[in-house]
Amino acid sequence: MGTVKEYVKKMYNKEIAACSDRELYEAFLSMCQEAAGEKKSSKGKKKLYYISCS
Repeated sequence: MGTVKEYVKKMYNKEIAACSDRELYEAFLSMCQEAAGEKKSSKGKKKLYYISCS
């Protein structure tokens, strides 16, 4: 897993300061999805993760 800065650079080929709020949100979401995929399965146990941009 990398940093948000690395995800922004990889996804949009821009620096963080040049990104829109939407682009930053999507980069952060992608980073979280990758981190969740790396977590060990907790078979039988349910967990809910959500991100809100309110």
